[in-house]
Amino acid sequence: MMKNMISNITKKARVGIATLAGIMMMTMATPFTASAQTINSDNETETTDFHDCETKIADRYYERVDHHNDLLCAPDKKINLRNWGLYHATNIKLYGRKALSVGLDGEFILGDWEQLYESSSLIGCGMCTKVYTISADYVAFAFSYDIRWGTDYPYSGVFWNNIYDTNWDTIDIHLGGTARMANIEIKVGNKTVVKEVNCSRHIEWTPEA
Repeated sequence: MMKNMISNITKKARVGIATLAGIMMMTMATPFTASAQTINSDNETETTDFHDCETKIADRYYERVDHHNDLLCAPDKKINLRNWGLYHATNIKLYGRKALSVGLDGEFILGDWEQLYESSSLIGCGMCTKVYTISADYVAFAFSYDIRWGTDYPYSGVFWNNIYDTNWDTIDIHLGGTARMANIEIKVGNKTVVKEVNCSRHIEWTPEA
């Protein structure tokens, strides 16, 4: 009889221990499961963001390729240069940079600065206007001029570097004022990008500067 009682107690103890062990394992497993779900969720978010970024870059690349192809087929653009000032403009230079191709990041690859126009003298009072054309794939521009017996280089520098804004047909450069109080206005299309009066003295800008 004593043996049977001990046997029953032992069985109950084993059942109790097994039940307790099961509860402990379930309790410990819950945070691991939650943690695994969180990690998987984070990985899925990062993967989605990465693919979205890749898609945006690819879309931009093909858009820019189309843009560049349009430039290569577009009509030439016109440059109008006129001196309304009461002076002789000298050492006049216009520079430009071409969009050569499109990089894998979807950005234009530009060529070096090229000198598009140079003149040693441009008579004032509106008596002389220079008109010439450039191909549409020039997307950045710089201009520089000096005044005989006047302000040194009243304007000299880059005036257009918005390389993806190519929806324009003409650049108008108008010089004005007097030898010591020079003015300049530059328009790209209908947009005034430079308008300065009583220009101060500058050092000549060059592509190497």
